[in-house]
Amino acid sequence: MAFGYIGVGNMGGAVARRIQRVEPLVVYDLSAEALARMADAGATVAGSVSELAQACDVIFLCLPTSDHVRGVLFDEGGLAASARPGTLIIDQTSGDPTATREMASILAETGIEMVDAPLSGGLKGAEEGTVAIMVGGSEAQFARIHPLLEAIGPNVFHAGPLGAGNAVKLANDLVSAAHRLISFRGAGIGGQARRRAKARDGDLHGRLGPEFLHGALLGARYRRWRPAFPASASR
Repeated sequence: MAFGYIGVGNMGGAVARRIQRVEPLVVYDLSAEALARMADAGATVAGSVSELAQACDVIFLCLPTSDHVRGVLFDEGGLAASARPGTLIIDQTSGDPTATREMASILAETGIEMVDAPLSGGLKGAEEGTVAIMVGGSEAQFARIHPLLEAIGPNVFHAGPLGAGNAVKLANDLVSAAHRLISFRGAGIGGQARRRAKARDGDLHGRLGPEFLHGALLGARYRRWRPAFPASASR
């Protein structure tokens, strides 16, 4: 069985190099620099998408968006026209679940399978092998690719049917973005409270504690509030 990887830039390249340690890869990218790095790691460089497709049974994708995936699949010389029936495409793009299902449905008409397996953990996690991989596909497909995905990292999860991997990744990204936004807002409020305290009481020398913040931000009205039920009731 031969393996290919399309999209070996920063994230894809880090992941592909980990796979290359256990399975020889054929790779393709628009960036000559990215391909040179993969060649240095021992991978075989293909001259086109179709050349890679004709050489591989399992093909990974890691591209910026689902629109880029659609282009690699269905543009002239793309995987849909070049890959053999029975080829499995593992899309690691952080993409649109609906678009993933639509593209997979078209590919299925030619006997090509597709699963989504996006990554969470960033470039550092990809390089160190600590990313989480959320797979959308059938139980049989998951069992087939699980050992290979463990070469990327040990945190491999079957999220559900096709598209579920991208849905979980989107939810994870949303929670992460909300957490950052709240953290930034909290830091801003804290900074404003500290400046007010300095103006009122002089320099606190970095000793702005939670008691002061509680009072400065919430005020006496809310400090008098008590929950309607004891804390032990929630245990």
